Amino acid sequence: MKALFDTSVIVAASLSQHPQHTLCFPKLELAKQGQIQGYLSTHSLAETYSVLTRLPIQPRLTPSDAERVIRDFLQYLQEVFARWARLSIGDRLNGSDQYSWRRHF
Repeated sequence: MKALFDTSVIVAASLSQHPQHTLCFPKLELAKQGQIQGYLSTHSLAETYSVLTRLPIQPRLTPSDAERVIRDFLQYLQEVFARWARLSIGDRLNGSDQYSWRRHF
C-alpha cells in the first residue's frame, strides 16, 4: 500500500501535544516499519518546515529542530517532486547551489 502524507499529518505526528497526534503518529510508524510505502511531496516538505518554525508552542522549534524532524522523516518517506521542481528540498536544506533533477513519481 502507498500513502502520501501531507503537512497536517507530519506536523501532528511530530508533536506529542498536538490534538491529532494519536491518530497521525501510528500511520507514519507503518511507513517507518516498512508496512506501507510512505511519500511526502516537496511542497509539503517546505510547508512543514514553515509550519514547524512558526507554531505558537513553548519552547518554539528552531530552524535546526525543524530540519532534524524533516530529515528523520526522509529516512523512510520518499520525496515526490512536482514536474516543475528542479531543486530538491534536500538541496535547499543543505544550502546547495546545485540543481538536481529527480525522477517524477
